[in-house]
Amino acid sequence: MSWIKTFLDQTELYEAPRHYYFWSALAALSASVKDHVWIARSSKEYKTYPNIYVLLLAKTGITRKSHPVSLIERIVQEANCTRVMSGRGSIEKILDDLGSATTIGSGNGKVLIKDSAGFIVSGELSASIINNSQALTILTNLYDRNYNEGSWIVNLKSGVKKLNKPTVTFLAATNDEHMKSFFEAKDMYGGFLGRTFVVSADAPKRLNALLRPSSIVPNIKELAGYLTAISKITGEFSLDEEVISTYENWYQNFYGPVQRGDSEVHDKTGTFSRIGDHTLKVAMLLALSEGTELVIKMEHMIEAISLCEPFVEISARAVRGIGKSTLANQTAMIMEYLEIKDGHATRISILQRFQGDIDHNDLTTISLTLEEAGFIAIEKHGSGHVYQVPKKVLEKYRAFKAAKKGGDASHNSSKE
Repeated sequence: MSWIKTFLDQTELYEAPRHYYFWSALAALSASVKDHVWIARSSKEYKTYPNIYVLLLAKTGITRKSHPVSLIERIVQEANCTRVMSGRGSIEKILDDLGSATTIGSGNGKVLIKDSAGFIVSGELSASIINNSQALTILTNLYDRNYNEGSWIVNLKSGVKKLNKPTVTFLAATNDEHMKSFFEAKDMYGGFLGRTFVVSADAPKRLNALLRPSSIVPNIKELAGYLTAISKITGEFSLDEEVISTYENWYQNFYGPVQRGDSEVHDKTGTFSRIGDHTLKVAMLLALSEGTELVIKMEHMIEAISLCEPFVEISARAVRGIGKSTLANQTAMIMEYLEIKDGHATRISILQRFQGDIDHNDLTTISLTLEEAGFIAIEKHGSGHVYQVPKKVLEKYRAFKAAKKGGDASHNSSKE
């Protein structure tokens, strides 16, 4: 029996949805192995690590979203294999903790943690991380362990923070209203959400007042003991030819039609482009749930694919009506200008055209958001940048404008 199955069986009587416990369990495995295991991508220089971000999103007030999070926090703390960061704090404090050696556990079980790895846990996201416009942007950058091979440096108002090969796993819960107030548009469309498994539910799996004694309870020590064991594993996962072929065929079928223009994906969060990596991360964690052998089997890959594919639509549903940009007017101005310029304009020309309305920082935020959404491509020309609207996007934008005005989509671009 896998570790995840054991955990799900031992939490069966609790009210929270089963998939809340499932994804929380994956996060526990992820936090425990840190960057000690990986899949090599074409060469040993490019690796995918199994760190994941999970956000439990409650649609109602009775889904008991916080219990899976608090239970997993207890189990990982008992496992004594990584630093656990919970409670209310700032992003600066999180970075300080990641950058400082610390001793966890007590008595003979004390362990010195020297790496820049950690498990960020929160039963209510908006009540844990002190509101800071940089917080989720920094967490977005911390997610990409494959790019953070050496020193990782970020400049904050409080000073320069330096970490060494940071590896972060994130597990939090929130509800619709708190999500609306906590997330800004740049977090929705700038990469954080695309890196996060947003797991939502409308109702609990059962109603249980939990007043009657039961023999079915989580065995914290047993569950933690397994995490301690896998935390000591180090090395590269192997995949046989059949598993590799299965993933390659799925990859071609999943991304190929969109790349060829045969189909479209309405995803502004960036989730679609990351489903491939998400699948490999989940496959590694499913394998680790079954044993210490670093082998991804066919059943792990197939389950990972089936688990990850739906998140494109799940993420799209999660952000509808959330994260309205404070730069919405400026974004519209830029899109209007690009349309007038036939979809092509330099960064400097935009700054000159909208001097007083759009500054350097505004344009950086807007352009990155538009690029993430696939509305523009940013190309470097000499010492400057050029923004190019793809032909199909430009046609749709003009058709949309024409429809709003009741006219047709024909347009004669004007030259300034």
